[in-house]
Amino acid sequence: MPNFTKNGFPNDTTVLGDIHPILQGLQQGVMIVSDGSYKETLQLGSAAWILVGNPSDLSIKVIERAPTPGPPDQQNPHRSELTGLRGAVVMMNGICTPYTIDHVRIQCGCDGEGTINTITSYMQLESNSGRHHGYNFKHFDLLSSFCRHLHKSPIKWELGHVKGHQNDFIELCDLDSMAQLNCMADHHAKAKLRELHLNDEDIPDIVPDEIPPV
Repeated sequence: MPNFTKNGFPNDTTVLGDIHPILQGLQQGVMIVSDGSYKETLQLGSAAWILVGNPSDLSIKVIERAPTPGPPDQQNPHRSELTGLRGAVVMMNGICTPYTIDHVRIQCGCDGEGTINTITSYMQLESNSGRHHGYNFKHFDLLSSFCRHLHKSPIKWELGHVKGHQNDFIELCDLDSMAQLNCMADHHAKAKLRELHLNDEDIPDIVPDEIPPV
């Protein structure tokens, strides 16, 4: 069984169904969708990400949830979206690296279009300069950490935007797999946020081993 605890900050993992078909089917490609949640009145954020091996069978999946790291005045929706995407990459690296699994193709969906655009801009700057000159990017700690784990990944990532909250006007069962997973991730991120508030859990000020947020 893969180690799902190496995410750099407290997270919890739920495996629904037998994970072995997911592991065995990695070479054929998998799908993962993340989403973030944020409550302005609480200055609190969270994220969730869901992995499935077969997009036509969403009953077998791995769900991870985590608080959004950072002090209260740094919390916002963008930071929570970055937390979810970073968590997704770290989780998949943790699954694939110990088993020397490479040449895996992952469809990764996120409803934070602005977050995806920021990642694209940062990575273009990094590619053009060959160095980390992204300190003018907000939430540089999470952004750079996400990109660092992405660069180390043995996986081919296909990051794309999925429209959020489609179940507000379309029945969940009528949505495509990525849209359904987005709705599920949204639900789990919100549930984690409620738990953080009700349990008064400690939130990491920074992503461990990363520079402070700016």
